[in-house]
Amino acid sequence: MNMKLFTNDTRMIEKTVRRMSSFHFSIGILLCVTAAISLFGPLSPKAHGKGKATDLCKIIPGGEIAKAIGGKIMETKSLDGRCVYIVGFGQTDPPSRAFVIYRHEAGDYDALKDAMEGKIKTVKGIGDEAVGSFDSQSNRYWLLVVKRGQVTYQVSGDNEDLVRKVAVAALRNLIDAP
Repeated sequence: MNMKLFTNDTRMIEKTVRRMSSFHFSIGILLCVTAAISLFGPLSPKAHGKGKATDLCKIIPGGEIAKAIGGKIMETKSLDGRCVYIVGFGQTDPPSRAFVIYRHEAGDYDALKDAMEGKIKTVKGIGDEAVGSFDSQSNRYWLLVVKRGQVTYQVSGDNEDLVRKVAVAALRNLIDAP
């Protein structure tokens, strides 16, 4: 009788192991698909959903951004059609700052301008037209620039003067970019 129980237990264990293996395989496939969607789905090369499919970090090198604002490039990150620049300033407070550049379709300027929030002011001397605003929730300045028929882009950062300098440096590279 003990042998019969042992045989039945062994069969049940084998069935359970087979079912668990199938279950683990299914879970593994599900996790792989979920990871692929998470990793590669949001990495659309379009800035805010409508930009050109390009890598802004290659078009606008970090060294040029750092030079324009008197810092040293620490890191660049290409994310979702935008480029994030981390620039170091040595012993200053803060010792580093982050700037983000978003590229849009050339014709998107007016719609983006209409969607801006807060007090919007005209900024002279950049592109054909530029407007800026301050987002008090994120404590960031936003500058929207257009070179009509060529490019519309935004720059954000925590210092209004530095954001303007980054925008000027970016425009030189974006005018002839693909």
